[in-house]
Amino acid sequence: MARKRPIRDGLRRTKHEVSEWLYRHPPLWHVSDDIRRFFVMTFQQSYQCMVADTILFSYSKSGSTWMRTILAKYYSLIYDVPFTIDLHKKLHPKLPRIAFAHLLKYSRFGKGKRFIFLFRDPRDILVSFYFHRHFRARLNTFDGTLSEFIRDKSEHGVKNLVRWRKEVPIAAKLAKSSHYARYEDMRKDIRKEIIRLIRFLRIRLDEDKVDEVIKFTEFKNMQKLEKKRQLNFNMFHKHDTSDVKTYHIRKGKVGGYKEELSAEDIAYIDKAVKGLPKIPIE
Repeated sequence: MARKRPIRDGLRRTKHEVSEWLYRHPPLWHVSDDIRRFFVMTFQQSYQCMVADTILFSYSKSGSTWMRTILAKYYSLIYDVPFTIDLHKKLHPKLPRIAFAHLLKYSRFGKGKRFIFLFRDPRDILVSFYFHRHFRARLNTFDGTLSEFIRDKSEHGVKNLVRWRKEVPIAAKLAKSSHYARYEDMRKDIRKEIIRLIRFLRIRLDEDKVDEVIKFTEFKNMQKLEKKRQLNFNMFHKHDTSDVKTYHIRKGKVGGYKEELSAEDIAYIDKAVKGLPKIPIE
């Protein structure tokens, strides 16, 4: 007897099983490899958010890769599990499974779970996101200028970022509890922010291990890991090890937007983000 609801069944399988099912499914045979990979990623994201205990939400280019690597390294040190950024997997009975998502629509899978919201200065986000879409992306690329990018009315510009920020309080209502963090605070005092995060996740705190994590996730070492392809986030992206503009971990500088945006561009963004909901940091 044929199995019913193959997509629902597929979401219950492991990530690799879902990928294999989509690649073999006939209706997708005629589409390009990139489109096929996009479907794989969408189903993987849904699956990961379904099985996770905690979901971290951030707008693109807000520092989630840094936070993810911090947690992955701490997990590996505190309970001697393999270093992996696939934290939605059950690595140890005492470690929460964590999914990472940019789209707040995945909050529908998180009712009663813990949420983490990571924020960053919108001006730095937009500059970093432009470099990502212009120099690095293979899907949803953007060929215009930075000024055109921030004014884009689709998924790229400041208006989309504003919509995302306004939806955060709505998504947070689904959570059992929420933790809020800022990229700028992480750059200012990363030790304090890691300890806050560990306490929220209710993981055993070992401050000596925290110091090891800080050293491992220093910016220069993160770039070395990317160059050696030891961080698995290059599935959809171009990567030229001789050109830093194509790096996922490019600069990470607070206030770097001042070097890229005109005074007119900055004024345009500032006007657009005026009146956004306040970030409820303790």
